[in-house]
Amino acid sequence: MLRNVAKGHIWQFGVTAMPYFWPFWHLKLKSRVLFSVDNNTAEGLGIDDARKLHRLRRSICKGWRNKQWHGRMLAFLELLSGESAYIRLSLSANAALAIEAAPMLFSSPVSTALPDVLDADEEETDSSTLGRPDNDEVEE
Repeated sequence: MLRNVAKGHIWQFGVTAMPYFWPFWHLKLKSRVLFSVDNNTAEGLGIDDARKLHRLRRSICKGWRNKQWHGRMLAFLELLSGESAYIRLSLSANAALAIEAAPMLFSSPVSTALPDVLDADEEETDSSTLGRPDNDEVEE
């Protein structure tokens, strides 16, 4: 998983893979973000309140734009595949399914109204997703 700290909480990025067989065999990946309270441990303290988790997704992730979601997805796929171009899923002790780690590329005839003005170096400069927050920024 990908993990970082923002606003006194630890966010953990992962994906859910859903198999589809029509119109061709493929996996759809859905991004997931889980939160825990930062207690200076790697995993933090779990949060059981669904409403609080919803508020955290809406507040901490609101600054993440398509480039950040896309970048996190590609980083996650690279972690799964390692040095290989494939992700291997064990089916049994001596059989595995190899899935291409690179997502399917396509062109869209539509776009957003606003142009993308950030270059690659500015992509991850959202202060809410970088490092540990200053003490005065921690939410209670």
